[in-house]
Amino acid sequence: MSDRESEIERICQAALDCPPEARAALLLRECGGDESIRREVEGLLAFEATADRFMERFTAAPALALPFRLGPYEVLSILGTGGMGDVYLARDTVLDRDVALKVLPRSLAADSGRFARFQREAKVLASLNHPNIAQIYGVEQDALVMELVVGVTLKSSLPINTALDYAGQIAAALEAAHEKGVVHRDLKPANVMTTAQGVVKVLDFGLAAVEHTASRDIPGTVDDAAAPVNATRDGAIMGTAAYMSPEQAAGRPVDKRADIWAFGVVLWELLTGRQLFGADTIPGTLSNVTSAPIDWHRLPHETPVAIRDLLARCLDRDSKTRLRDIGEARIQIQRCLAATPRPTSAFSRERVARTATWVSIGLAVAFAALFISERRAARRAEILQPVRFHITVPPQTTVTGGPALSPDGRFVAFTAMSADGRIRIWVYSLNSGDAHALAGTEDAFNPLFWSPDSHFVGFASGMALKKVAPAGGPPVTLCDRCGPASIGSRVFRGGSWNAAGVIVYAISSNGLWRIPDAGGDPVRVTPAGDYGYPTFLPDGEHVLYTWFGRDPQPGVYIGAITNPERRPTNRLVDGAFVLSTYAPSRGTEEGHLLVLREGTLTARRFNVTTLTLNGEPALVAEGVPAVSPPSAFSASFTGAVAFSATMSADSSRLLWFDRAGNELGQLGPPSYDSNVSISSDGKQIAYDRIEPDRRTRHIWTADSARGVSTRLNDGPRDWTPVMSSDGNVAFTSAADLYLTRASASAPRPLYRSPNLKHPNDWSPDGRFLIFDDHHPTRRRDLFVLHIGHGEPMPLVVTDADEGPAVFSPNGKWFAYSSDESGSSEVYVRDFAPEREPAVGSVRIPVSTKGGDKPRWRRDGKELYYIAPDGGLMAVSVATTPTFTVGVPVALFEVRVPKGSFFPYDVAQDGRFLVDTLDGRATDPAAGLTVVLNWTVR
Repeated sequence: MSDRESEIERICQAALDCPPEARAALLLRECGGDESIRREVEGLLAFEATADRFMERFTAAPALALPFRLGPYEVLSILGTGGMGDVYLARDTVLDRDVALKVLPRSLAADSGRFARFQREAKVLASLNHPNIAQIYGVEQDALVMELVVGVTLKSSLPINTALDYAGQIAAALEAAHEKGVVHRDLKPANVMTTAQGVVKVLDFGLAAVEHTASRDIPGTVDDAAAPVNATRDGAIMGTAAYMSPEQAAGRPVDKRADIWAFGVVLWELLTGRQLFGADTIPGTLSNVTSAPIDWHRLPHETPVAIRDLLARCLDRDSKTRLRDIGEARIQIQRCLAATPRPTSAFSRERVARTATWVSIGLAVAFAALFISERRAARRAEILQPVRFHITVPPQTTVTGGPALSPDGRFVAFTAMSADGRIRIWVYSLNSGDAHALAGTEDAFNPLFWSPDSHFVGFASGMALKKVAPAGGPPVTLCDRCGPASIGSRVFRGGSWNAAGVIVYAISSNGLWRIPDAGGDPVRVTPAGDYGYPTFLPDGEHVLYTWFGRDPQPGVYIGAITNPERRPTNRLVDGAFVLSTYAPSRGTEEGHLLVLREGTLTARRFNVTTLTLNGEPALVAEGVPAVSPPSAFSASFTGAVAFSATMSADSSRLLWFDRAGNELGQLGPPSYDSNVSISSDGKQIAYDRIEPDRRTRHIWTADSARGVSTRLNDGPRDWTPVMSSDGNVAFTSAADLYLTRASASAPRPLYRSPNLKHPNDWSPDGRFLIFDDHHPTRRRDLFVLHIGHGEPMPLVVTDADEGPAVFSPNGKWFAYSSDESGSSEVYVRDFAPEREPAVGSVRIPVSTKGGDKPRWRRDGKELYYIAPDGGLMAVSVATTPTFTVGVPVALFEVRVPKGSFFPYDVAQDGRFLVDTLDGRATDPAAGLTVVLNWTVR
């Protein structure tokens, strides 16, 4: 251990021993102003705290009151606790023997389907009758009855013969299991015990397989000491990170070869006393598993050549060339143990020793150069393998923006909409696998950005700029209005935070601004202009940013916040709608410039001293969507990169359906369309589309009879079109409402304000437009604009979240969704434009078990909405003599993008046009992807 590592360990221990409230002062004193040591210590302390909280999550439930009986078993005392249940010492009163009872978690025992599968697998495991496998006797109620093994868990750094003896017994246990078709999946020293007689017992045999099955249904379920790594597209990464095979770490299906790899890792640990692939963080450990070179010279010099060869075959990263059968390992170990040396006299031993000494010296000289040469060649030939895993967001949660990796690589922040319809900032821990929402972050704008010490997430909300701790707590407002008072509409275009406590951020068309991280008055850095997505370089002065203007040409530029230029001059990457960020490399002045262009993420070496690019771009990932707002990817100091889940070019289709859900045809080619609006006569259709460049979003119109589509305008980010009966199309551009004609006239501003808003629906006579308004201090409210008559009137303004809303065909009513009851439901109210707010006294619930996105049938006799389970519901309505509603009836299931505002509409002839997710594609709202070891060498 180096002096630096020893010092860090000493400070960490001192910090753990002192009260939490005194840690800050201790770190300030002990680190002596060394910022790098302080950050590393804080990272380790945070990791320790996260691990503690993770274990508390599964052990917080109190143990059952003792003693108690479970069938014929008298439970006497608790032996231990873990994620798969509590383990008790019990007495079998029928057979008069001691047993171990593992009482299963309630979530598993209470689910009849999963518990039945568990019982079936327990029968298979009970058939593993082998002296080196802890026996499973059966299942009693919600407990597993197991052999009580009295001994200690496997210790590392054993004498050669003892290590080989234990390893041979482990191999024999695995061999017996593999012959039955059972794979352990989580072999590690903690799952192996040795008795006083030197007998090895492999524990929890097959429990990882049971857990693997259950984990598909229980998000976040992990083994007692398993690494909490989420599912990949191909399956679940289960097991303990340091003992995973490379294919396990990549989330691919595993077989007995994964056990063989783990056996090799355990044998290495028995011989060396060191963990082969362990690191401070789970991502670091996974990176080592897949890429770190194995230092064979750490093996004791007396390790037999045959055992070295065996280890090399077990630890082959290519499963196709790895040792095929663990029985071969058992045989090899037995042969080594049987090969005892011949007896020799004292004279012959001394002579042999002298000869061996000189031979050793000669061989050392001869092989030293060969070793150094081979070592260098091996390092040159070493190719880091990227590790990619998918972060699955919590159930009923839809990603709306992100991700943003913390600089220390421990957290991923993103915005997501929960089942209650609220959008908040969420933080996912790569160490624990937990995700939690941050209260008080409703209406957060993307992109998010982190403080350099990973202690805060920065975000915009309305005209305000705020920061919030990833663990939670009230957000801190840095400025209430972070731009000039003349700005009629504000669109936040990202921020960055340097080590000197300065935040630089971009406002659409209004340049770059700076503000102290403690708050204060914002200061303009650049003139007004189309700047976006700044990233500080390590010197804290130069900033990378994207320039979207036309003079000069668009692209990625670099500038200094202390010496602003009148216009961008130093262009690094050319091209419109290109996003970039800087990813540092530890211990070197040459990091990487990550660039996203048309869905392809590349990296190129970048010298932060000379501010120059070197080498050729290297591919990091493909199919990265940059939907609006474009917070599509992020990088950390630790060599990780995160981006939104892949969105293919044909991720959704506009499909026609009849009332029974039969597909009737397709409108236009597959693309990523959304927000559908059909004219009252059914002849014209308006919708928005994310274009192939993955950055721009345009309004399109289509002739419903011919199916021919035409792009309506050239705005860079236009969406949510609403078509009136007389051919007007209202839509959102940036944050404001605009108006154009379906015949493609030039758009004109309809209504501007600082808040984000979307048009919802026109009145049948085209005089009124309902829109929703996202106020930073409230939630989404509904207003109505009387075209040509000044300011909008409030329609439904409450503490709840309202919208979207649609007029009835006669214009006397409007339907809308609201979460005032705690969940989103559909309501109907009477429209009264002569009043303020513009509603009457009638308010009628329509949905009964949740509902959103209402639409009217063209004759006004039926309402439709989407239920929480994706079912398209129909409700009959009558307006005379009073307004009454019938019982909701399910028509058919729709598969729509969760982030879509109005993903369907109803034609005059009763057909439904639905923006339908393609079954072959991935919904971009489905989750996030993290890649380790992307760095170009």
